[in-house]
Amino acid sequence: MRENVEAGHNLEALDAAMALFWSKGAETAAYNDLVTATGLSRKALYANWPDKDSLVQATLQRYRDLVLEMVLAPLAKGGEAGLNAFWDALESASQGPGWCGCYLFRTASGPMRSAPYVEKIVAEYTDTLQRAIATEVRRAIAEGAVDGGLDPELAGLQSVAINSLISLLGASGGYAAPVKRLYAAARKSCGLSV
Repeated sequence: MRENVEAGHNLEALDAAMALFWSKGAETAAYNDLVTATGLSRKALYANWPDKDSLVQATLQRYRDLVLEMVLAPLAKGGEAGLNAFWDALESASQGPGWCGCYLFRTASGPMRSAPYVEKIVAEYTDTLQRAIATEVRRAIAEGAVDGGLDPELAGLQSVAINSLISLLGASGGYAAPVKRLYAAARKSCGLSV
């Protein structure tokens, strides 16, 4: 891998750092871990990202742009079908080998949670997720597929809360019985049958 790269443009190194932070936790990954994971020297890492916070911020932005857009994509099916597709996709992904939760939620639950860039990305994403789920719950109500007494905004909020808890449990234990029960609770919060 080239040593001299423009800041933020070495996507291979950025992806490798993101994978390391995601699996190990950004707060616990050391520079030696980053050198090994990215194939870049310490000098090259510092040249591209002047400090670890800059690199964490760049990986969170990349995660938002790549992963979080894919997470929301199943909702495009609309209404009940979109909600089922959303939870099916998340549950299926969490059953994969090595699953360790959501990088964004994992970072937001650790020592880096008070960093302004972490707060900003988390707030943007949770707001987007909450609004997207609320929209599809409203559509599912209009379809007659879920109980008309369900509060779409509350369903969106509950979904975000449950999704973040699923991620935290995933970071420590992968897909297990508590996670499976949380997926059932998430579906119920959207008025879906389990």
